[in-house]
Amino acid sequence: MEVQNLNYLLHAEELAVPLANIKDGMRFANNLFDMQISELEQSISDLTSGIEWEENRAKELENLAQSLISNDFKKLIMGEEVLNLHVFVEDVYETRIGPNDANNSMLEMMKYIEEKYRYEVLSFDL
Repeated sequence: MEVQNLNYLLHAEELAVPLANIKDGMRFANNLFDMQISELEQSISDLTSGIEWEENRAKELENLAQSLISNDFKKLIMGEEVLNLHVFVEDVYETRIGPNDANNSMLEMMKYIEEKYRYEVLSFDL
C-alpha cells in the first residue's frame, strides 16, 4: 500500500508541472483577452465620438443650407430685379415670337429671342 501511495504521489507531482503550465497559459490568455476587450472598447468609443461629430456636422450643414435657401437664394430667385427681368423677357417673347402657351422658362424664352434676333440680323445682311 505504501508503494501504491508513493506511486500516486509521484504521479501527482508529475502532473503538477503541466497543471502549472496550464494555469500560466490561462492567465496569459485572460490578460490577452482583457487587452483585446479594452482595445475594442476604445475603438467603439472612438467610433461613437466620430458618429456624434458627423451628426453634429450634418445638422450644422442642414441649418446652413436652410439659411441660404431661405435668405440668399430666395433673394436671387425672387428678388424684384429678377421678377422685373422675367416680366421683360416674357413681354419681348410675346411681342416678337408669340404667346407663351408652352409656359417656357425664362432661359428658354431668351434662347428663342436670341435665335429670332440672329435670324433678323442675318436677313438684314442679305
